[in-house]
Amino acid sequence: MVLLIYNPGMPSGYNLPVADNLLDRNVTVQQANQAYVGDITYIRTQEGWLSLAIVIDLYSRQVVGWSMGEHIPTGHL
Repeated sequence: MVLLIYNPGMPSGYNLPVADNLLDRNVTVQQANQAYVGDITYIRTQEGWLSLAIVIDLYSRQVVGWSMGEHIPTGHL
């Protein structure tokens, strides 16, 4: 199983570790639960910014987890 945190375009002000890009754009896997990818995006609302984090199984291309909040909880990385 490969779980990556790879974000070369992380906004400045976050001093978080960045993982190596182990998949190197090879997103073809042979079975479920071998590799996951994720992304974080920011959504502007009338009440302020929300962050949306999502995890996708590369085999099924299905969302296997997501979280939304007012900030990124750095203790979970």
